[in-house]
This record gives sequence, C-alpha cells and structure tokens, in this order.
Amino acid sequence: GIGRFQIFYYNYTFDKKQNKIHFMTKQEFIDNINSEVFNYENNLTFKTNFKEISGWDSMTTILLIDFFLNNFNIQINNNDLDNLFTIEDLYKLLNNDL
Repeated sequence: GIGRFQIFYYNYTFDKKQNKIHFMTKQEFIDNINSEVFNYENNLTFKTNFKEISGWDSMTTILLIDFFLNNFNIQINNNDLDNLFTIEDLYKLLNNDL
C-alpha cells in the first residue's frame, strides 16, 4: 500500500480496505491517538508526556505500536519509544523528523 505522506503540514493516511485517502490534522491525530490508545480524561496536547498518563503500561505500549501500524503503516518498537516522551514526539514519527 501507499502508507502515509504529507502535504502542507497535514498528514494523510491511505485506507487499503476502502482504497481512499484520509486527511488528518494535528488535532485529529491527538483525538485519534487519545481514543485508540490513551483514553486520557484531561486535555491531551502536544506537550503532554504520554508516559506520565495514568495507566501507561506494557498494554498501552502495544496499543501505541498497533496504532501506528494500522493507521500509518509505520512499525515502531519498544526501543523506538525509549527516546520519545510527548505526543509531539509521536506525531513527528509521521514525518520521520526524529
């Protein structure tokens, strides 16, 4: 599949099942990662340290790895996460900015 690409600072994902391109803003990224991975009750921002969110554990790590693989076709592992701390760090994975 095509996977992911960026145009004008907005990320797009390619849905292989529906053969469609999906537009994702930074806020949508925050909303999606929160609903699929963290379920954080407070306001999640780019500056939030995701490792300090209540409930961060090995299961959350698996959910995060799955989130990137299923939504962006990006494979990450525990070693990749060792140097990442904020939601912004995670977002930068989409653009290979780390």
